[in-house]
Amino acid sequence: MSSPLDEVELATINVPDAVSVVTVNTGNTGPAGAPGTPGQSAYALAVAQGFSGTEAQWLASLVGPTGPTGATGATGPANTLTIGTVTSVSAGSSAAASITGSAPSQTLNLTIPAGAQGPTGAKGDTGSTGATGAKGDTGNTGAAGPANTLTIGTVTTGAAGSSAVATITGTAPNQTLSLTIPQGATGATGATGPTGATGATGPTGATGAGVLVLSAAASVPGGTPANTVIFRTST
Repeated sequence: MSSPLDEVELATINVPDAVSVVTVNTGNTGPAGAPGTPGQSAYALAVAQGFSGTEAQWLASLVGPTGPTGATGATGPANTLTIGTVTSVSAGSSAAASITGSAPSQTLNLTIPAGAQGPTGAKGDTGSTGATGAKGDTGNTGAAGPANTLTIGTVTTGAAGSSAVATITGTAPNQTLSLTIPQGATGATGATGPTGATGATGPTGATGAGVLVLSAAASVPGGTPANTVIFRTST
């Protein structure tokens, strides 16, 4: 049975002074052919060519002898490995490590589980005193305490040149203050003071028994004026 032909115009080429048209006629696609006979395996072909032995022996025979060691290559750049994150996880968890980046610059990240708590160790020696810490904030004002009553106890005069002593006995709010006060050294004699003003005239005395007083001056102890001559006459 004949099949109609499809007429397909593939190309039209313009050429100076001439025009050429190429036309190709194609038929319909034919049916698929029957499967071909499977070919022989490489091992079967080897046996057909005279190999004697098992397939494993044949595969081993394909491996050639080890070649000579190649020359040592050039030293590559040194790799820089920096520590990235270090994460602590609960005791009993799995440790993990990962490297990110590419050589020669890479980062190592670690996940480290906490160890189980060990037994209490022996008490260590007392450490040295640390530096004085910063001054803390002022605390709140406390409640007012009871008023203290301080009474004077003994007051003793000590020898000149000795030390003064003050002692407080008893407990607050009732206490006693006792004092020992040294006697002061005798001071130097002061300068003679100025003569005092003349006193007022005293009242007229009673009539005497004929006593004549001459040249009265300043009075002296005992009431008798200095430089005084006293005449007494009998009555």
